[in-house]
Amino acid sequence: MKNEKITIAQTANKKSSGMCYAIHLSDGSFIIIDSGEADSDGDGIYDYNSTALLEHIRAVSTDEKPVISAWFITHFHYDHVDMASRLIKEQKDNFEIKMFAYNSYRGYEEIDPGSRDGSEWEEAMDCYPDAERHILKSGEVLNFSGVKVDVLMAEDFGYYADPPSQNHISAALMITFDNGRKFAVLGDCDTERLHHLTVEGSSVYRTAKELKCDVLQVPHHGLPLGTKEFIDKNMELYKIMDPEICFFPVDEVRFATDKKFFDNPFYSDNYYLLTTRRDKCFHNSKTTVVDVSDLSIVK
Repeated sequence: MKNEKITIAQTANKKSSGMCYAIHLSDGSFIIIDSGEADSDGDGIYDYNSTALLEHIRAVSTDEKPVISAWFITHFHYDHVDMASRLIKEQKDNFEIKMFAYNSYRGYEEIDPGSRDGSEWEEAMDCYPDAERHILKSGEVLNFSGVKVDVLMAEDFGYYADPPSQNHISAALMITFDNGRKFAVLGDCDTERLHHLTVEGSSVYRTAKELKCDVLQVPHHGLPLGTKEFIDKNMELYKIMDPEICFFPVDEVRFATDKKFFDNPFYSDNYYLLTTRRDKCFHNSKTTVVDVSDLSIVK
């Protein structure tokens, strides 16, 4: 049995708001979460994003043909799924995928211009007919080599009778490693839904101990999605989570530009993170890799 270094990578994304994470597991395989954009207008976005992910996997993997134990999609917005759909089809002979784990995408493209209808994703999954197809459900737990993935919430949580966009049904995950370290992936969840993680009696209620994490993916690319009331409540959630490292899925240019918002107490949730963990907040213009054993930055 392999006993490889376990890492979390926020891989580089070009153009504003792409999101992609690669977790290297103890058996040498990977969990991939989301992907980023794939351009069709010659901007080179796909090449940049796909190269960053592939270079990381190839640098870390000791397998001739890397194995992806699961590719997760938090929701079907273009900046989370497009690169994955194209890459999987183009690179299908160069790695193995055992599971596709994804949020529901039912009908949201009709009300949300940024949504995908799932057809490209279906074509990608068809490239691996033996891979498991798993639609995420709130409260379930998935197990892989050395980690468990708790689905904190998914589309079926149903907080909104008529969600205005895919962001409002985004999946949120808590990934727990065998050594106790935790990585919280909040996708593009809005502040009102996230608040229910701490509301006793809610169907997704979690205690402070369960929500404590070491690494946090800041939701919605660091941009608040909700009312001032719930932004304040989200700051209380971050205090409970108490991360050491914060990943902002946004590029360096937008991160620098939007810091006037991040550093504004009105946006109190991000203000809290950036003023208490300033040196441990990372944008995604370059790949950042965290060693799960000691939380050191290895790249």
